[in-house]
Amino acid sequence: KIQSPQELKDLPRVFLRRLWLLSHDARTSCVQPEQDAPNENFKASEDRFGDSGQDSQSIINPLDLVTSVFMSSNPFLQQEIAVHMMQCQFAVPLVLPNIDPEISGKLHLWPLRGVIGKWKSHSQETSGRFQEVHLATTNMPNISCVKLGYFGVSKSQVLNHVLNGHKFCRETFVHRGMNGGQMPRRLSNGLVEVGWYVPNGKVCDIFPVPVTISNLRGNASAHEKCLQLLCKTSSVVVVFCGNLQEKEKQLIVTCKEMASKLLLIDFSDTERSDNRAAEFVELPRESVLPANTLSEQEVAAKLSDMLKELLPGSLKHVTLEAAATFASELDIEVDEGPVCKKAMAAVEEVLKGFDEGPANFQIKQLPLQGISEQPNGLVQESLESRENTQEHLSKEKESIHISSERNVQSVASENQVSFFEPDSPSLGLENFLREMGLIFELTHTGPNSRTQNVLRLPSMAADLLLYGVPLELMDGNASNMPTCWLSCVFAELKHRLPQERLRTRVLTNLGKHNANHQDFFSTLFGVKFPEERGTTKRGMYIAVLEVPIHFRQDLGCDFLFLINIVGLCSSSADNKLNRLMYDNEMATIATAVSDVLMQNCCPQNGKQHENPFGVMVNALLCSREYGTLPIHQLLVQDEGIHSKLQTFQMRRVYEVLKPKNGEKESTNDNNPNTVNSATFVKGPQPNRFFSEPVDIQYSKAILSLKKDIFEALKRCAASKVSSMPEFMGHVGAVWDAVKSDSFSIGMQDGDSALAFSLLCTELSHWEDTLLEHMESWLIEASKKIFAANALNTEQNDMLSCLSNEAQEEIQSEGIKFKLHLETYLMNDNSLKRNVEMFTQILMSNIGNFQDQITKEIFQKLETISENHCSLRQMKKFESLLQEEQEFKLLALSETSKSTKILFQDAELEEEFEVVWSKTLSNLDFRPSKADDITFRVREVLKQNLITRGLYKHLKKLDDVGKNQTSDFQINDEHFGYRSRLKHMFEDNNKLQRTEAHYIVELLENVEKALKEKSMEIRSVFEVDVKVYLCNAACQDFQKLHDRFAKDRELLSYLSERKSKCQAEFIYHFRKRDQCQRIAKAFVSMVIKPTVLDYIYRPLGMHIVEEIKEKAKECQSPRAFQISLLEELVKKDDFRSFKEYLMSFDNSGLKKIQEMVVAHLSESSTLGKWRQQKLGEIIGKVAAAVNQTPEVTDGVLSDTKPLLEKICLILEKDAGVYVSRVALNGPLFSITTEWNRFLKCLMELLATIRMDLGQEFSQNVDITELLQSLSVQPQEYLFNAVRSCDNRCPLCRAPCVEEALGHLVHKALLHWPICMLPFDSHSQSCVSCCDNQTPGHNSDAHGFYHACKNLQSLYPNWSNPLDDTNSQNTSNYWRYCTLKIHKWVHFLTADYTHGSKPVKIPEEWKKITQQEALGSLREIVPTEDHSYG
Repeated sequence: KIQSPQELKDLPRVFLRRLWLLSHDARTSCVQPEQDAPNENFKASEDRFGDSGQDSQSIINPLDLVTSVFMSSNPFLQQEIAVHMMQCQFAVPLVLPNIDPEISGKLHLWPLRGVIGKWKSHSQETSGRFQEVHLATTNMPNISCVKLGYFGVSKSQVLNHVLNGHKFCRETFVHRGMNGGQMPRRLSNGLVEVGWYVPNGKVCDIFPVPVTISNLRGNASAHEKCLQLLCKTSSVVVVFCGNLQEKEKQLIVTCKEMASKLLLIDFSDTERSDNRAAEFVELPRESVLPANTLSEQEVAAKLSDMLKELLPGSLKHVTLEAAATFASELDIEVDEGPVCKKAMAAVEEVLKGFDEGPANFQIKQLPLQGISEQPNGLVQESLESRENTQEHLSKEKESIHISSERNVQSVASENQVSFFEPDSPSLGLENFLREMGLIFELTHTGPNSRTQNVLRLPSMAADLLLYGVPLELMDGNASNMPTCWLSCVFAELKHRLPQERLRTRVLTNLGKHNANHQDFFSTLFGVKFPEERGTTKRGMYIAVLEVPIHFRQDLGCDFLFLINIVGLCSSSADNKLNRLMYDNEMATIATAVSDVLMQNCCPQNGKQHENPFGVMVNALLCSREYGTLPIHQLLVQDEGIHSKLQTFQMRRVYEVLKPKNGEKESTNDNNPNTVNSATFVKGPQPNRFFSEPVDIQYSKAILSLKKDIFEALKRCAASKVSSMPEFMGHVGAVWDAVKSDSFSIGMQDGDSALAFSLLCTELSHWEDTLLEHMESWLIEASKKIFAANALNTEQNDMLSCLSNEAQEEIQSEGIKFKLHLETYLMNDNSLKRNVEMFTQILMSNIGNFQDQITKEIFQKLETISENHCSLRQMKKFESLLQEEQEFKLLALSETSKSTKILFQDAELEEEFEVVWSKTLSNLDFRPSKADDITFRVREVLKQNLITRGLYKHLKKLDDVGKNQTSDFQINDEHFGYRSRLKHMFEDNNKLQRTEAHYIVELLENVEKALKEKSMEIRSVFEVDVKVYLCNAACQDFQKLHDRFAKDRELLSYLSERKSKCQAEFIYHFRKRDQCQRIAKAFVSMVIKPTVLDYIYRPLGMHIVEEIKEKAKECQSPRAFQISLLEELVKKDDFRSFKEYLMSFDNSGLKKIQEMVVAHLSESSTLGKWRQQKLGEIIGKVAAAVNQTPEVTDGVLSDTKPLLEKICLILEKDAGVYVSRVALNGPLFSITTEWNRFLKCLMELLATIRMDLGQEFSQNVDITELLQSLSVQPQEYLFNAVRSCDNRCPLCRAPCVEEALGHLVHKALLHWPICMLPFDSHSQSCVSCCDNQTPGHNSDAHGFYHACKNLQSLYPNWSNPLDDTNSQNTSNYWRYCTLKIHKWVHFLTADYTHGSKPVKIPEEWKKITQQEALGSLREIVPTEDHSYG
């Protein structure tokens, strides 16, 4: 990755790296201080610096950055920078200003010679063909833009809008709106930069022809020479002018005179006519654009329209080469100075005759190319004719490259397209270097022809290699490798380097021609390989890259050899078989000598991909057969179906071919099990137009590819590294194998590789099928393991049985596929030719895959078994913990219920700790820390060997801990005499693996057993036996230890869950306690009042009914009056008589109350009745509770709706009144486990029944009982026997009429007047003596009846005379009067009120109690006296 620059000095390096990655933000000039370095997003750092107001020391203008890098670079690096800036669609510097403002700048033409443009113009002359030319030497319109005066619009932003049209996707010119563009320019004022627009041949093209746009930075008045240069070399000059000074006005006039066409963009103030340029410069109206009120987009649109009117025929065409000529006339320095001109002259001398055609030139000047063998005379003649030319060319190349920096990024390849048309047959520096090699090869092997000049050629080639110029390893056109030449070059290279720095690694890029190989190497490492232009150039090239010091240890090398194949699978003039043979040869050699192979899968369709794909597969096959196979890295440039298919097939082929365990591994890949990776890079294609932007993800993809390559190289670091001489020997050996056709697959065989790739796909399909089959088998095996564990079957026996079954299943499937494979091989003619090799490869893969799957299945079976055991332990623990928790929760709940104590959390935590510890103690845990047993076993064995003095065998301790795949092997070195003893020992004393618990005891047993043998046994045998047995024991101990470690993992898991379980424990207790308390509240506040109401509400009426059935006097008012009158006589109590007369209601109520109390005191059914009602109501409540909706166990429910449901069921179904007032409010609005709540509720109901039943069985307090009744029996009975409330208006006797709503009242007995208390306020007082009229006073010997004429006075009362028995009541009243006179003091005080005492007749005194009662009974029917 590219780190953000932390200081200003880091900016050039980061700029070059980003530019080579074609990053759109390469010109970003922000720096990120070290404290902000973790933020790797450069865009974010830009925003941060832009917002924080950093000064110019923290950020510079991007133009100054580009200018400073160009000023500091040599011409070759400048050329590469220019090419990459054009690929990024950036403007390229043409004239660099001088640091001294008094000195003119310098025109740089050489960097632009490497820029090639490709377009498709709208001109009829080209007929819509694609053109690909050098932009520096091509005639095209040149539009120059300058600025005079000050105005607010950005000239560069306007030009960007012109180049982009309606879509804005690139910023060719830096403008003030960019990050850092607002910073003042320090170096770039006076800079002239150029950008190009090339059409695509589409309707959306802005201009129909390619144009060059030159942009002068700063005010043109300060850079008059640059202005003059642009006026003379431009097709049109566009002047952006504002408010002008006199000097600037004169410059505009001068521009008009010098320029062939002038356009004015006038931003001046329209109110001042003297300031407008159009006033003093005579220009056509269409050449002036008033822009004072226009935006940048509007100015760009109008300027574009003005230019389109002039294109393509109205403007002259110029070249940048012509501009260099004019610059010299203006005393502006040009970079192509005397040295360059001298080199150009030398090149032109060498290239004499090129006008006749490249083919003829090559035949005459490069006659050895394409010729593998020539007669010595012809060779000698050719060498003599070309000796001087070759020497001159070599000297020039040497001088040019030695003048360059020894820097990988300043690549030294002269771009051949600077001299020739790209559409011509390709010819470049590599052609001359190839000729040098052939000259040396043929001269070196020829007789008497070793001239001094020829012997210098390897030294020159070595220098060029160090300067970054690639060297051709193989001529692909002639299938020739100059091994002698290459050996001498690498020998010279070795002599130039320190001997301790010769470690090398090889990275090869392999792929179809025109797949951007050289661009990827250039982007990744800054190395310039020959470009793949045309179809005639074929060859394999190598470049030497010195690895930075800080990377050498990780990569394990000092130099990285980069190999690139040019022209692979190109359509050349050779016949098809020759092309295929040459391609296979190059690909095979490149693959066999590589440590890392990067295969480039470029976009192809149909059969186009078969040829390069077959070549790549053939190269891998031959490389494997040779004994080496590099690490594979796939580079994918397209996400289409063909690329994906090719990538999959290539990856599959590599997986099949790479060495497996037990085979000979590649010396290039120390880790053959590393899976090859693929990186998708959608980069600029060779046929891309400059107007097409580079994919924004290209930079990230290249960095990802580079990371993958470095990871692959690091994996090679552990393997044996090659030196430079070894590399050349390796190359020669592979070349000899190729030329001798020693591979099973011929170089001209193009079908076997493709058929093999299809066979690999078939193998992949079988592997997938086998994996699916074994996954299904594993599911069934898992069920068997679970079932066996459930039946407590021996686990090891089950695993052993299943392992054997799995092995048999895999072998069976493998046998089926092998038979299918043999048939497939024999039926395919392409494969039949190499059936033995393919069979060996595939059978090896099948066997390895079977072993791998078998091992994985075994591991999965063990894992399943262990996991199931752990799961069983876990479930057992959870079950035990749940049981213990339940027991503890019940105990705590009972304690809380009985003591009404609210437990605190700390107390509950202590209780849970007791439960947890008790549960853990019931499980068989043997936890231990994960540890490596091997080290401890090795130390014990080491001490044993040291004690026995066996120091020389200590190296064998390294074998302890390794996997043992075979039994102990007996060797000859173990014994001192006759080998027959060896066989005897093998037959009779085969050692079995000992399962000792301690290594020390194991070693003692070995020593003891060896002492008992009579034969001579050497110490090496003792050591080997001990190592073998210790290794076996070590593996067993490690397995047991791992098993204990599993217990530790389980214990660790349980410990992690402990806090959760503890919280759940406390939560459940709180919920249960809350559940219990709420249930208790509901029972006490709702259910118990309902039960008591159900029992006691009807109890009053029940008592009434019982009394009515038992006491006849309570059946009617008449009976009740008679009973009262009889009781007065029998009781013989003045106070009662007085109370009766003065307060009949109190007297009657008192009598009934005494009757009720007496009844309750004597009754034995009250307790039984209450018990019965208690059972009824409890049953109804329980039924209502059971009718509530069922709720899943453990699910929390809201209790309030469910409790209301119980109340509704009681009211609706049972007819029981329930007061739900207590349910209002938040008390019962809780969530709890309903089933548990019901359980608590039922328990409380049982408690209520038991408590009330016990209460009802005990003696009852009658007073309290009567007070608790809603219906008072005494009041109810009294109201039933009192008739109406009316009294006789004369004697105040109560009415005894029973009929409801009666209109005429009737008294049972009217009271004598003399028995009434005297009332001075009464309106009438009549005598109650017999035979006297009302109001007549009589003496004491005669009473007059007081109410004889009652009805006449009061119509609603009946007369006593109406009753035939009314006259018979005199004896009753006479007797009562007689009794009253016995308490004279009472009568005197209360009745007479000072009147004279009444005289009682004597005959009254003779009346007895029985006669009085008999007199009373005569007025009541006989059946009414049954109570008497």
